[in-house]
Formats: sequence, C-alpha cells, structure tokens
Amino acid sequence: MQHYSAKLKAAAEVPPNDSEGAGMLAGTDDTATRKLTRDATDSALTGPATAAHIMGPLRRPRMRAWSFP
Repeated sequence: MQHYSAKLKAAAEVPPNDSEGAGMLAGTDDTATRKLTRDATDSALTGPATAAHIMGPLRRPRMRAWSFP
C-alpha cells in the first residue's frame, strides 16, 4: 500500500500564477487490489471544479495516470 499527499497551489503550476485557488489531496494506492482512494479539498476557486488529473508514481515500469470527471 502506498500513501500520497499533495498541497495544491497556483505557485506550483507550470507556469506559476498568482491565483488564490488552493487545495489539499490525500490518497492511498492499494497495489494488491489496484484500488485508488482519494480525498481532495479546495478553496478560493473562481468557479466549480470540473475535473482532476493525477500522475504518479513516475517510476518505470509502473507509470500510472488517473483522471476523474
């Protein structure tokens, strides 16, 4: 089982920007069942969140990507 967390902030974007939007993501990847669980929060967005995309872990040969509508 692998645990992940990330602080979401505009300054970490490429390119960085001065948006007040921010958030926090916590997740667990159960490698035995291949089940990903995640909990995300956001604040100061200018509109509703419509999608998310997570990349990781970025190690070969186990590259993964998840998208959430």
